[in-house]
Amino acid sequence: MKEIIEEYQEIAQRVPPSDRWKVIGVNDIQNSLTEALEAYYMVTEVKPKSFILDLEKGKIFIISTSEQEVKLPEPKKFNIYGE
Repeated sequence: MKEIIEEYQEIAQRVPPSDRWKVIGVNDIQNSLTEALEAYYMVTEVKPKSFILDLEKGKIFIISTSEQEVKLPEPKKFNIYGE
Protein backbone atom coordinates (compact mmCIF):
# COMPACT_ATOMS: atom_id res chain seq x y z
CA MET A 1 0.00 0.00 0.00
CA LYS A 2 1.24 3.51 -0.78
CA GLU A 3 0.71 6.70 1.19
CA ILE A 4 0.96 10.19 -0.29
CA ILE A 5 3.21 12.51 1.71
CA GLU A 6 2.81 16.30 1.37
CA GLU A 7 5.71 18.64 2.11
CA TYR A 8 5.41 22.42 2.38
CA GLN A 9 8.25 24.75 1.43
CA GLU A 10 8.12 28.50 2.01
CA ILE A 11 8.75 30.51 -1.14
CA ALA A 12 7.66 34.06 -0.22
CA GLN A 13 6.87 36.32 2.69
CA ARG A 14 4.62 39.39 2.71
CA VAL A 15 6.32 42.76 3.14
CA PRO A 16 4.01 45.36 4.71
CA PRO A 17 2.36 47.63 3.78
CA SER A 18 -0.19 46.22 1.35
CA ASP A 19 0.23 43.24 -0.99
CA ARG A 20 4.00 43.20 -1.51
CA TRP A 21 6.06 39.99 -1.42
CA LYS A 22 9.71 39.03 -0.95
CA VAL A 23 10.29 35.87 -3.00
CA ILE A 24 13.15 33.51 -2.14
CA GLY A 25 15.81 33.70 -4.85
CA VAL A 26 14.52 37.01 -6.26
CA ASN A 27 16.17 40.33 -5.38
CA ASP A 28 13.25 42.69 -6.04
CA ILE A 29 10.09 43.06 -3.95
CA GLN A 30 7.03 41.96 -5.95
CA ASN A 31 4.00 44.27 -5.91
CA SER A 32 1.27 41.60 -5.94
CA LEU A 33 0.61 37.95 -5.23
CA THR A 34 0.44 37.22 -8.96
CA GLU A 35 3.81 38.88 -9.55
CA ALA A 36 5.31 36.91 -6.65
CA LEU A 37 4.15 33.59 -8.09
CA GLU A 38 5.39 34.56 -11.57
CA ALA A 39 8.77 35.60 -10.16
CA TYR A 40 9.12 32.25 -8.38
CA TYR A 41 8.27 30.37 -11.58
CA MET A 42 11.00 32.29 -13.40
CA VAL A 43 13.77 31.31 -10.93
CA THR A 44 12.87 27.71 -10.13
CA GLU A 45 13.73 24.67 -12.22
CA VAL A 46 10.97 22.41 -10.88
CA LYS A 47 7.63 24.07 -11.51
CA PRO A 48 5.20 23.49 -8.60
CA LYS A 49 1.58 22.66 -9.28
CA SER A 50 0.09 23.62 -5.91
CA PHE A 51 0.44 26.55 -3.56
CA ILE A 52 -0.86 27.46 -0.11
CA LEU A 53 -1.31 31.04 1.01
CA ASP A 54 -1.16 31.42 4.79
CA LEU A 55 -2.82 34.78 5.44
CA GLU A 56 -2.16 34.76 9.18
CA LYS A 57 1.60 34.29 8.75
CA GLY A 58 1.80 36.25 5.49
CA LYS A 59 3.61 33.46 3.66
CA ILE A 60 3.30 31.47 0.45
CA PHE A 61 4.22 27.78 0.40
CA ILE A 62 4.55 25.29 -2.44
CA ILE A 63 3.21 21.78 -1.93
CA SER A 64 5.30 18.89 -3.15
CA THR A 65 4.01 15.33 -2.95
CA SER A 66 5.70 11.96 -2.92
CA GLU A 67 4.55 8.40 -2.52
CA GLN A 68 5.88 6.25 0.28
CA GLU A 69 5.43 2.52 0.62
CA VAL A 70 3.59 1.65 3.82
CA LYS A 71 4.26 -1.78 5.24
CA LEU A 72 1.13 -3.27 6.74
CA PRO A 73 1.52 -5.23 9.96
CA GLU A 74 1.47 -9.01 9.77
CA PRO A 75 -1.92 -10.42 10.75
CA LYS A 76 -1.99 -12.15 14.11
CA LYS A 77 -1.83 -15.93 13.99
CA PHE A 78 -3.73 -18.00 16.49
CA ASN A 79 -3.28 -21.66 17.16
CA ILE A 80 -6.32 -22.90 19.00
CA TYR A 81 -5.07 -26.49 18.97
CA GLY A 82 -1.72 -25.84 20.72
CA GLU A 83 0.43 -26.91 17.81
